[in-house]
Amino acid sequence: MVADLIMGLDIGSSTTKVVIKEAWAGNDNFYVVDFEGFGQTGATYLLPTTLCFDKQTNSYFVPKRNQEANYEDIKYKFMRGDENAEIYLTAFVAWVIQYAKKYFIKKYSKTDTFRNREIRWSINMGIPSAVFNDEGNTKWLKVLENACKMHVDEPISTNSLKRLSRPDIDLHIIPEIIATVKSFVEQDGANNDGLYCAIDIGATTLDMCTFRIFDSAVGEDKYAFFRASIEPYGAIRYENAQNKQEFLEGCGTQFRKVIWETYRDKTPNEKEWHDGLPVILCGGGSYVPEYKQLLKDFDEENLKGIAIQRFGNSEYKGIRFVKLPDNHYVCERSVDQKRLLVAQGLSYPYIDFDDIKRIYKTCETTDVPIIMTDNYMGHSYVTKDMC
Repeated sequence: MVADLIMGLDIGSSTTKVVIKEAWAGNDNFYVVDFEGFGQTGATYLLPTTLCFDKQTNSYFVPKRNQEANYEDIKYKFMRGDENAEIYLTAFVAWVIQYAKKYFIKKYSKTDTFRNREIRWSINMGIPSAVFNDEGNTKWLKVLENACKMHVDEPISTNSLKRLSRPDIDLHIIPEIIATVKSFVEQDGANNDGLYCAIDIGATTLDMCTFRIFDSAVGEDKYAFFRASIEPYGAIRYENAQNKQEFLEGCGTQFRKVIWETYRDKTPNEKEWHDGLPVILCGGGSYVPEYKQLLKDFDEENLKGIAIQRFGNSEYKGIRFVKLPDNHYVCERSVDQKRLLVAQGLSYPYIDFDDIKRIYKTCETTDVPIIMTDNYMGHSYVTKDMC
């Protein structure tokens, strides 16, 4: 028998998270990789995204806890196009894949669920939504493909890049904010119908989008994405900002752009403009109180005005932070779901993302009514409110 396992890689600017899930066998467990001596103290499922280089062996490795790293900010530097940043990020991803495989096999291969089963891997890696385009997809997929070549060697080195062809394994890249949405909508028995705003506050970036879920009668959700934005307003940048007020004003501008333009240009008739916009808030930066307060201030200054102006009713309920799904995490230590939402979403089969990615990539490009097939989202036509 074969166990098809999907490894969800959330390579964060500050910390990396890995969740592994069985694809097709009805196993609802999410296996959280514990990085033990390498992860953060008290939260070892969070691996600092740092790297070391050993000149004697010409190899790369991730430093143990409290060990000084040679390379930091490797994801951000890759996004910026710094020299050698691609090889550093590739080596880091290779080490993570190698470690995660070994961890899972050692921990679970002899359990009743996986005993005497051949393990077949596929990997989904999250990428920033801002680079979800042809050029960005090519760059990030190259990193993942080369990392899969490098991970077969121990220690990790660049030798296998010259020796091996493309790995015989399913490799995919998915926008991180889409993985967040996927985690949320997969709640058991939940009716998710409605308008939402998803906000992922990382170490260096603030990634957000607005979308609508159409809860169909057959239990298969359909999606429409309206606006998306990623800006350098992450938690570490806030901590290091010399002018914090100016920084928060920049965040507020991003909120206005995404949320206000969704109302103005896309879907002004949703009941959530009156009842309160549900917000999915995740990422390590979501614990910084200034972000929540900024959202509440934005709500009071903007969304309440929309409710009164549009619906003529001052009894506006305000935005609400939605409760995240209660999932079956398998980990010896307690975990924080807000930190795992992206990795969890990435552990679903890639085929589940086909419609979401297609709509996310194309739907934000136009504000005018578009004609689609009769069965699109169960509607005979698509209006401006649905596109």
